[in-house]
Amino acid sequence: MSRRSAGRRQSVRGAAPSGPVRDQPPATDRGMPRRSPPLDPDPNQGRDKAKGPHGPDLGVRVPWGRRPAAGLEGSGRLRLVRERLNWIDWLKVVVVVGAFLFHAAQPFVATTWLINDTEKSLPLSVASGFGYLFGMPLMFFLAGAATWLAVERRGIGGHAGLRLRRLLIPLLLGLVILGPPQAWVAYVAAGGQAGPLEFLATYVTTLNPTLNPRWFGDVGHHLWFLGFLFLYVVVTLPVLSWLRSRRAAGRDLLIGRVAEGRFGLLWLVVPIAAVQLVLRPLFPEYRDWADFALWLGYFVIGIG
Repeated sequence: MSRRSAGRRQSVRGAAPSGPVRDQPPATDRGMPRRSPPLDPDPNQGRDKAKGPHGPDLGVRVPWGRRPAAGLEGSGRLRLVRERLNWIDWLKVVVVVGAFLFHAAQPFVATTWLINDTEKSLPLSVASGFGYLFGMPLMFFLAGAATWLAVERRGIGGHAGLRLRRLLIPLLLGLVILGPPQAWVAYVAAGGQAGPLEFLATYVTTLNPTLNPRWFGDVGHHLWFLGFLFLYVVVTLPVLSWLRSRRAAGRDLLIGRVAEGRFGLLWLVVPIAAVQLVLRPLFPEYRDWADFALWLGYFVIGIG
């Protein structure tokens, strides 16, 4: 065989095939079944990474009032996702419906109101008194509980900004838009003869802001609740920050320890009653400092 023919055979053997080339498995994997890549049980895994060196955020769902499992709290990997409390939502519904019925019955109760009817109803008076006695504390208690839930979800800064938008701005708009018409209706119902424009000129001159919580009701009428609630949020911001730091450190709160003791939550009534014994004789009127302190106490209990 000549050298020329031998070279031709070697070139033919070493030539690349003209068709498509299939990927060949490595020599170590030949003869073994191909493995599929592992499935990711969570498609969002890896998106929310903890800032610390402890790995991804676990996103553990913890019922309200319960602590996470041992070893997770304080590990840097835990993100508490509080379950929604349905009983708080239902109590809010009851309070809203009760507030509507309470105000609808006010013209017919034994006490005086913005608008009064000549016919009075004893059953409505009793029901209204019961609603005022228990409904107002319940309303502010639920507001305190909602405040703490918002702080855990958004933080102190986010909570303060949210309450600024949802409380202060509606209050200011209501004082300007809804306050004068309500005051004029009450004025006409009491026998006033001035027209709307004449009354408005007199009404504006009587708006003298004072350091008294009654001012919210005198000017805003039904919107006084927003003013009280906004002041409660401002006053309790340091308390919320302190409670949040204790919760983050895994420490029990004082209210929780008191509730587990003898007589339970009844002990929380003691400081409220003591404050009322001091303030009620000095400020007996509705929405005065005695009422302000009373409802603030229930608001703080709701936070704790």
